This record gives sequence, structure tokens and C-alpha cells, in this order.
Amino acid sequence: GVIPAKSELKSKIVYQMVESDVKISGLIFMSRVGLPVTITMYEPKDNSAKNKPCLILVPAHHTSRNSNDLYIVAKNICDQGGVALAFDSIGSGERGLAPRWNHINQQRNLIGAQAKIAGEEVLGWTIADLMSTVDYLYERKDIDPTRIGIVGGVAGGGDYTALAAALD
Repeated sequence: GVIPAKSELKSKIVYQMVESDVKISGLIFMSRVGLPVTITMYEPKDNSAKNKPCLILVPAHHTSRNSNDLYIVAKNICDQGGVALAFDSIGSGERGLAPRWNHINQQRNLIGAQAKIAGEEVLGWTIADLMSTVDYLYERKDIDPTRIGIVGGVAGGGDYTALAAALD
């Protein structure tokens, strides 16, 4: 598919809390006109350092961005002075269709089928979401743009991660 054109991010912090010396923020921005991206951002509570490294966490199909596993990874990054962003891909977490569906892949498949009818691809949208996440980090003056990493959980996050890294 075609990677959608970038749009103005319009980033906004929608909540913040502190837990175990980690500032946790809910971030939302627009990756594509009308398509919001939801992120949980983890930063050290003492956030005065400059040139911090950042790791983007892309969960597996069956994991939301607020899972305990991702929190543990993010907490470890923060303990070392870095920032971590956990990402909801299309069809999961707040970007899902229905909270009562047990299997998230079915949501992604349904969205993908509808996008295909319109000549679009969920894969392209997700890659654009990840590229926009990097754009957000480039806008921040406290993040070192040469130390941005990305890691994905199994195929649901790993495939997206590999393609985004190759294309951006």
C-alpha cells in the first residue's frame, strides 16, 4: 500500500501521573487527518536532562500499550535516564473497535478489510503512525535525535517495527 501523507501532529498531553519515580503521560497526536494516535509516554520524574535517548515500544497484536510488560521495560529505560513511548496500533487499545472483542487481531482484520475496499492499507497507516511518532520526538528539544530506537513485540509489533525502520 501507499504510505499516507504526513499531516500536522497537533500533539497534546491528556493526562499525567507519577508512579515509582516515573512520570507517565497520555499523549495523543494526529498521524493522518482524522486519525489520532494514542501513546503512553514514560519519562524520569526528574526530567531536566537534555539529549535523552528514547525507545518506541510497539506491542504485539494481543497486547495494549498499557500492559504491565511494557511498563516494566519503560520503567527500566527511565531508570537509566531515557524516555519510552508505548504505541497503540490500529485495532488495539484505545484504537480498537469494540472493547468486548476477545481477540484483537479480528478488529485489525475488520479495519483492514474496510480500508482495502477504499484502496488503503492498515500497514501503510501504521507505518505512517510510527513515522509520525519519530517526528514528534524530533520536535522535542530534550530528546537526542541520534538515539531514538524502536522495538516490536513478536509479529504484531516486530513487522511494523522492521518496515518503519527501513522506510524512515
